[in-house]
Formats: sequence, structure tokens, C-alpha cells
Amino acid sequence: MSYLSKISSSTRNFFVDTLIAKGPSILVAALGAGGMGYLAKISAKIEPYGAIAWGGVTLVSFVLICCSLALLGVWLQKKSIAAFTGKMVETASVNPLEPLHKNKRIQLADFFHPFYKPSQNLRFEECDLMGPVNLYAEGGAFHDCGFIDCEIIIVRDDRPVRGVVPMRHPTFLKCHLYRVTLLMPFAQYNTLPEPMKKGVPVISDGRVGDV
Repeated sequence: MSYLSKISSSTRNFFVDTLIAKGPSILVAALGAGGMGYLAKISAKIEPYGAIAWGGVTLVSFVLICCSLALLGVWLQKKSIAAFTGKMVETASVNPLEPLHKNKRIQLADFFHPFYKPSQNLRFEECDLMGPVNLYAEGGAFHDCGFIDCEIIIVRDDRPVRGVVPMRHPTFLKCHLYRVTLLMPFAQYNTLPEPMKKGVPVISDGRVGDV
């Protein structure tokens, strides 16, 4: 990469980062002071044209607001991704064979076993458990946990589940799980706390195959 290309890339990244960090402030200032000031300035000029002119102003204002909301949505998404990436960077290395993990930020993918041997009777207390990962927590117990961008898939209990991080009888106490897809049989789903059932969506569809 040439020297000028590096400067151009750095400059572009600086402006993008600035917009992401200060997007709402810039947006409010632009719409508040600038927008209202401009309307006050042109109100006398368009008054002779009556309702049609004001209708046009309303339409333009509506389009500007829609565009601003779209930009705000992009900013919120970028901010969420940045926060999630920051949490992932801060995760601690763990020994998957340790039975107790307390007050740690952990990548659940570290518990993956190439032959799908489940980690048994693990206990997590007040941990941040990071995905993205497919977690099959057979007989798992969740107590006072938070679930951020998580989901549940109902699976059969008479079929092997592969391509997952398998755990058997884990306990999660006051943990936060981020972007974890939980796979479990229907019987286990019925034992979950009611707040967890209401807060974590089920995305499986039993109309396909013989589920």
C-alpha cells in the first residue's frame, strides 16, 4: 500500500470513528439549530405560496427525519458491534477442565471438543460468557442470568447433536450470555425459569423433518 493510500485510509477511518462516537450529538445539532434556523429564514419567502409551499416543506422535513433515523440505526448497530468486539478482546484464557469459573469473561468456544465430549458438572458464577457459539447444555441450570442476543433451538433428545459446544449438567449463576444459541430438548425447555422463556426467543420450526 502506498504512502498516500495509507493517509487516505487513516483519514477515512478517523472520520468514520468520529461519526460513530459523536453521531447523536452531530445529528441533534444539525436538526435542532440548523434545521429550525433555516425554516425561520425561509418562512417569510414561502408564505405567499400558501398551503402548497408548506406541504412541500413538510415533505422535505419528513424525508430528512427518515434519513436521520436510518443513520441513527446504523450508528446504534455499529456501536453494538464495537461494544461486543471489545468484550471479546477482553476475554480471559481458561482451562476447560476446571470445574469452577468465577468472575471471568470467557469465550464459550474454548470448551469445544473435537470429538464432542461434553464438559461435565461445570459451574459458572457471575461470568460474562461470550459467543457466537452453539451451546448444548444438557440438563443445564440457569439462575438469575441475563441473555443478550441469544436464542433457543428445540432439538430431539434421541438424536446426537453435533457441531456444538457440549456440556452436561452445567450450572450458570448470575451470568450474562452474549450471542449464544442454546440447543435443548423440549423437556429441558419446560424446566427453564419463566423470565428466561419470555426473554429468549425460540427460533426452531417443527414443521420441517420429523422433529
